[in-house]
Amino acid sequence: MDIILDGPSQPPLSCGKPKYLVILLHGAASNGDEIIELALDWAPTLNKAEFLAPNAPWLSDGESNRRQWTCPTDNAQHSGAGLDEAAERLQVFLDAVLAKRRLEDSQLALVGFAQGAALALRAGLTRAKPPGAIVAVAGGIDEDPIERNMIRSSPPVLLVEADVEVGAGAVGLDQAQHQLAKWGIPIQRLAKPGSYHGLDDDGVSIIADYLHRALVKPSAD
Repeated sequence: MDIILDGPSQPPLSCGKPKYLVILLHGAASNGDEIIELALDWAPTLNKAEFLAPNAPWLSDGESNRRQWTCPTDNAQHSGAGLDEAAERLQVFLDAVLAKRRLEDSQLALVGFAQGAALALRAGLTRAKPPGAIVAVAGGIDEDPIERNMIRSSPPVLLVEADVEVGAGAVGLDQAQHQLAKWGIPIQRLAKPGSYHGLDDDGVSIIADYLHRALVKPSAD
């Protein structure tokens, strides 16, 4: 595991040390540059949050600026497989960025899109300490789901049904919601909020408010 995740970032609007960390996980055939702009929409509500959008480790269809979270050697066998290795890489990345900023998991949110949504759930539910929130946009658990005995935490999850390709290997939101509920994960759901990265203005605002409620304690911001 010699590939270190890296990508664009957006510092807190407050210009001070971040009190919260929001990790944006892009979908397949995309990259961090394409979703970091969402930080500009959410920063006014989370003005003490730093946003990071790491690029996936593997090239998508050989294009240098298009990345994916599943290892290409696994795709031929199962298009939904390969997230275990990506989740391990993401865990190392999260441990490092939280330690550097002296933040706790409760101050962390994972926001994933399509394939990145499946990764956000896989990584978030298997962390030793629960992140403050997970937002899964146009995606959920993959067809090779996490086993119940692998789940180590139960963070709140917002499932967003959006106009974005979920991608091969992922289950629909109904099935994802059923599975997560069976595991005892607290779930909210937002239906079809538009097409800007799967989100319209209302969707952007609703997710910002959801993240604020999950991360920001009344006495902390």
